[in-house]
Amino acid sequence: SDDGGAWLRKLQQSVRTGAVTEAIASVAPIMTATTLSALRNGNWMLCLRDAGVLAYKGPRKQAFSLAMERFGVVASVRSGTAKK
Repeated sequence: SDDGGAWLRKLQQSVRTGAVTEAIASVAPIMTATTLSALRNGNWMLCLRDAGVLAYKGPRKQAFSLAMERFGVVASVRSGTAKK
């Protein structure tokens, strides 16, 4: 999607409603303000790579972290932790 933020919000809503149990999204390395906002407000796990960011939402955050740590920096983003 050209609007990564909108797509991430849709994935987050699908997880929240139970339509999806977990999701991984590939996000462009150059992010828009809406993409950053969606990541900040969604409790995503991130794998930061040169080619972009893999964003994970679901119950297996530790497994995602272990699998992705060799590919890039893994970070957890929690709602309300980033300054606006």
